[in-house]
Amino acid sequence: MQLRESDVLESCAGAMAKGLSLKHVQLDLFADEEGIPFTLSQNTAAGYLSFKYPTWVIEAISSISVSQLSPRHIHDLKSI
Repeated sequence: MQLRESDVLESCAGAMAKGLSLKHVQLDLFADEEGIPFTLSQNTAAGYLSFKYPTWVIEAISSISVSQLSPRHIHDLKSI
């Protein structure tokens, strides 16, 4: 079974998930002064890659379909 199809990554909610279902949040772009993402809530935590992963592994994690949070994604969340 391929890693892309397995629940091998931890989300901000603490659950294991597939890379395809997670977004990586660039804290320097989408977070407040305390490092908390603007869009992080109880409702969105399951869709974000855990902050436990060090920055040096993000490129490798991206290879199993984790995508970066984008301004478009934030706009779409506000529309919900």
